[in-house]
Amino acid sequence: LKAFLEDDLQQGFSANRKALCRFHCIRMSAAHYELIITSHHAVFDGRSRRILIEDFLELKEAKRQSKRLKKVAYPTFEDFLNWQSKRSWKKDQAFWKEQLSTIEEATPLEMGYDQQPSKSASGFGTYSKALFSIPESNRIRNWSKRHGYSLNILAQASWGIILSSFSGKEEVVFAAPRACRRSSVKQSEKIVGLLLNTVPVVVKPEGNGSVEEYLQQVKTKWTAIREHEHTPYRIFKESSNTSPKEPLFKSYLSFENYQLEDLIPADKKKHYRFSLSWFNEVPISLNIKNGKSIQAEFAFDKSLYSLKSIKQLAETFRTVIEQLTQRPSLLLRDIQLLNRKETRRVLKLGKGKRPHLKNTTIHGAFEAIAHRYASNTALRADGRSITYKQLNDRANQLSRLLRKEGLRPGMTAALYFERNTYALIAQLAVLKAGGIFVPLNPSHPDNRLAWILKNSNPALILTDSTLDPKLKAGRRKKLVLDVLQNRIQRYSTSNLKLKLPDNPTAYIMYTSGSTGRPKGVVVPHIGIVRLVQKVSYASLNTRTRALQLTALSFDLSTFEIWGPLLNGGVCVLYPGAEPEFSVLREIIRTESINTMLLSASVFNSIIDEDLTVLQGVKQLVIGAEALSPPHVHKSLKRLPGLQLINGYGPTEA
Repeated sequence: LKAFLEDDLQQGFSANRKALCRFHCIRMSAAHYELIITSHHAVFDGRSRRILIEDFLELKEAKRQSKRLKKVAYPTFEDFLNWQSKRSWKKDQAFWKEQLSTIEEATPLEMGYDQQPSKSASGFGTYSKALFSIPESNRIRNWSKRHGYSLNILAQASWGIILSSFSGKEEVVFAAPRACRRSSVKQSEKIVGLLLNTVPVVVKPEGNGSVEEYLQQVKTKWTAIREHEHTPYRIFKESSNTSPKEPLFKSYLSFENYQLEDLIPADKKKHYRFSLSWFNEVPISLNIKNGKSIQAEFAFDKSLYSLKSIKQLAETFRTVIEQLTQRPSLLLRDIQLLNRKETRRVLKLGKGKRPHLKNTTIHGAFEAIAHRYASNTALRADGRSITYKQLNDRANQLSRLLRKEGLRPGMTAALYFERNTYALIAQLAVLKAGGIFVPLNPSHPDNRLAWILKNSNPALILTDSTLDPKLKAGRRKKLVLDVLQNRIQRYSTSNLKLKLPDNPTAYIMYTSGSTGRPKGVVVPHIGIVRLVQKVSYASLNTRTRALQLTALSFDLSTFEIWGPLLNGGVCVLYPGAEPEFSVLREIIRTESINTMLLSASVFNSIIDEDLTVLQGVKQLVIGAEALSPPHVHKSLKRLPGLQLINGYGPTEA
């Protein structure tokens, strides 16, 4: 029977077939029959189903008692259609234009990448779960009654929060059914047919708003729909800014205040059993049933959602409702999507024994790598290669010159370079001399650079001849590295053996200054070493070919440089100041780049404009800003070989 029901449900209905309802009566035994009614929603709605069941039970009981039932004349579905055909839609058009004009696309419900279905999955699946026990359900019902919100409003509010969180959108839209009986012909509650209408629900769960304000918003919107609930889908689409070929909603939420079993009289419950299975063309649907306990029924497209993801979604839905019914003053931004068990599991991910790091300074770690992989390529710039030995030797020579010019442990040295080999050699040389480097961005205004120089008080300024005339350094000593090459090459290439204080500082990077003057952020050596050595969040080794793309005054460059160089990989310098997609695509291809780090805004631009730019990249760290879930999911679907890592920011790490 289970296999038959599953097959019959998946069969659905074809548009070119006239029959929209199927009946099967299966004899299980002499005293046990199963009556299966499979119907298209166009035939009748949920209220009609209830009328049919009530009529069936009444007829069955009348036959048992050999009674004749009186025929009662009720309105027909044709009466409803006639009423609807005479309705003017002008007020409805104005109402829905106001509701939907800001909606540009259907709100997707994107699940975690690790919860994606298998590629062979197809058809529709179902999952049912009691969200709350009977005592818990009673508590929620009592809370709702005290505060003046129906369970349907609670369900819609919870779904809105989940959609907003999963999609990254502030304003979301989903579908919900309206019974459309009270506002139509008289005695319409007795009509069998499709009076129900599916309407769009638009909510905006603003993080700074309270639960009470949000619930009132949802309630007000749902109440306002009542006068416009008969509006056809055509007007909904015309009122929105969605593409004509795209759907208006991708999820559906319904609510039932009764269960089919409730229709069976107490003395007949042992003779009858009702169950309902369903799905629609929306990718995911959720039906909340208010029985003895509050239950959830999911119907979902198995090519888009796995059963694992639906089970997790049910837990998330339960968790959100729990929080909505605890403290009306709670801010929406403080609502947690994970339950206590999941929260504990996630928090455990960050715990455990820390790996032992043999070298706690950047240059110490680099010298060990350079000794081990001396002949391997360390840097690639403009088609030329520099080995680990060459890079280490040149940094040692420069560090001795810096010492000669007065740089001592704990002193700062400003680095004024575009992205080139001199810049990276200078960083390493300053660290080897015990100094602290302060990167300056040549594209920044003079007043910002002047402030940074004044605040960091560098003992030396390192630059090259192309930039030397641009920097107003006052009386500060400048070393122009390309001009000084003959002098630098006279120094020894051996490693310096300087004793540094505990937990020495590696660099100072300055904030944007958007809230005032730029502030210097002090980052220690150990922070960088721990960021890139013996890590589990990314694969960094001798096969790593990382692209150095971001500005050297931006902390994301830390990972791009030292991620490969402290693990025996190759750091490839991007040619140019600002990334251009055509150049980026070419260098990823020609240099076999497999590791990159991008700010979220640059990543979003690439995904929106041409995500094939990233073809060939195996792991991509995204940082500096919060990630956009839609862009993340699009990239994972279209670039299956790419691993995304939410790096946020090296400084915070």
